[in-house]
Amino acid sequence: MIRLETERFYKEDGRFGRIRVKWINDHILLMNDNDEATGYLVLGAEKAVVIDTMNGYENVKQVAEHFTDLPLMVVNTHGHPDHVYGNIYFDKAYMNPADEHVVAKYCADPRFVEATTQMGLRMPPFEAIGEGDVIDLGGLKLEVYDLPGHTPGGIALLNRQDRILFVGDSIIEQTWMQLEESLSMEAFLRGLDRIQELRSAFDHILTGHGRHLEDASLCEEHRQAVWELCQGRKENDEPYRWFGGVCRAHPYGKEPRRIVYDDNLIHTPRMLLRMLGDEEMQKIIDEEKDPEMVQAYQEMYTGCLEHPQQRAWYVIWGMELPNGTRIGDFCFKGLGNDGMVEIGYGVIPEYQGNGYATEMTKAAAAWARRQPGVTRVEAETDPQNFASQRVLEKAGFVPNGVMGEEGPRFVYRG
Repeated sequence: MIRLETERFYKEDGRFGRIRVKWINDHILLMNDNDEATGYLVLGAEKAVVIDTMNGYENVKQVAEHFTDLPLMVVNTHGHPDHVYGNIYFDKAYMNPADEHVVAKYCADPRFVEATTQMGLRMPPFEAIGEGDVIDLGGLKLEVYDLPGHTPGGIALLNRQDRILFVGDSIIEQTWMQLEESLSMEAFLRGLDRIQELRSAFDHILTGHGRHLEDASLCEEHRQAVWELCQGRKENDEPYRWFGGVCRAHPYGKEPRRIVYDDNLIHTPRMLLRMLGDEEMQKIIDEEKDPEMVQAYQEMYTGCLEHPQQRAWYVIWGMELPNGTRIGDFCFKGLGNDGMVEIGYGVIPEYQGNGYATEMTKAAAAWARRQPGVTRVEAETDPQNFASQRVLEKAGFVPNGVMGEEGPRFVYRG
């Protein structure tokens, strides 16, 4: 039964200066943190769960305890700061381990370190939660489903009793997929397809920035938009400004729905492929010892300066692990008048033999082939470099019967 109750600010003893609360029904409380993030308190007969603790400016534990004396547990839908910083008021929290590096990055922010030090608090330890787990609150259960995309460790929580799915920031009116920790659109689509298998079990969703119940039809529209991006249907996309700069947005449905993405980033299962900035390229040039590589890197840098509108085809792309370690780089050697781009790459020796080159080459070639104006993707390798030839073949390249300056040429067939 829905409790028809207006939104209320609680400011007793100054404790609730930011958080506005609203009952969704008689056992689910929406907590709106100053219109910047949303958390939820779900009450069972034996215990209660806080789903996302928001920004941490206020003691969300005290907020929850204002409404219940049941034992509390915390579950984070993903590892972004506006969903986990409030964990500092609890002894532990549950989160998908795939987001541990995400939390670690934001907890290292000097502003967070300074604030928590002054408060005498810290981020508590995490315990693992993921697909197949069930949270039994007594008379009400929440089923856990992995939903990677926005972050690697995103999860959704299904409340079959109320036919509600808690989705964090994974299915929301403006889903951010432009972040370095975000996965590929293809990986995101697979996660959304998994959620669609559950569609008959829920009618509404509650999001990580919502103000009310959303009709679950958003799931279908959202999934369709992600599918369109996977198909390269970007002709109506538009610039999108955010605090990290300018990227792109794919509009769908009613305003202001967007899937936000960054064509300067390519995500693979284990790596982030990223266009380097001018200062980063200059640093690589300055530190390189091989004269031939210095010349090659300098040509890339010059190409970026001379063709700023075609930067993607001249820039050095870094190959980075989730912790930020650069393990190699690649480039496309320019865009030909006939639409041909050529990929070249190198992996740092200690990381060779682990499949990174194949993973990168496959993802980069597929990305390039989807870009406007590109007709084909080619590569060239030394005739005796059998390892490189195997990489190309495993990545979807086939010999095209042409001998280049360095050796046989290959063309990407996917």
